[in-house]
Amino acid sequence: MAYAEVPWEADRVALLQGIEQSDFFKKVRGDLIVSLYNQKELWPKFGYEGSSAEYGGYLKRGFADIDWLKA
Repeated sequence: MAYAEVPWEADRVALLQGIEQSDFFKKVRGDLIVSLYNQKELWPKFGYEGSSAEYGGYLKRGFADIDWLKA
């Protein structure tokens, strides 16, 4: 059965967990992360505000800004 045809999320998660330590999965994950962070128009979607080094680092800029995580 193809991954897209697996009806239950828990089963899909289990399939991914079974390959998450593979070199292939790590490569795809890494490329995806870099691709997302290289698209400035997507940053607001996941709360990234860009580089903070020039503003004193994340402790002074952005560390406590996320409103979609429960404390």
